[in-house]
Amino acid sequence: MRRYHSRSSSKGSSSSRNNGSEAGKVALSATKFALSSSRLAAEFVPLPGVAAALDGLLAVINAIEKTKANNEQLLELSHHIDRLMKIIQPFSGNSATDSLSRPQTDRIQTLMTALSEVVEEEQSILLHGRLKRFLLQEDIQTSVLNMNRKIKNALDAFTKATLLWNSQRLRPMTKSSE
Repeated sequence: MRRYHSRSSSKGSSSSRNNGSEAGKVALSATKFALSSSRLAAEFVPLPGVAAALDGLLAVINAIEKTKANNEQLLELSHHIDRLMKIIQPFSGNSATDSLSRPQTDRIQTLMTALSEVVEEEQSILLHGRLKRFLLQEDIQTSVLNMNRKIKNALDAFTKATLLWNSQRLRPMTKSSE
């Protein structure tokens, strides 16, 4: 199985970058408001095509907002996977697996495989350029939701299997104490 290596991401962005990002969000919101207001007023202007042009600009702004939201969700997903891997990885090494039972080792490996698959999918999206992510923003939004679902399902399966295995191990102990 392929080992997971922590990815370097821009966790510690500078305050000037955050201020620029906030200024960009405010400018985008103000532009969207102005265009929406102009769109309403354009219905009363006898110039053909003005409303359609404003609708087109609003569609572009909506796509930009979705693309930014996707990027934020991908970054959040990346941090979530990093946290999970930091918890799981110490139990996946040879010295750690020597002290674990075979079923425990198998469950850990299954979980790590599922997380690694999500990492590969996430990395393939991040390799797309800005334009491609902009053009595929609907598909990327669906992919992010699916990746989050895969992580949840993998964690649920791991937890249920572990609880079942532990309850089976405890059952003989409770019978012998009766």
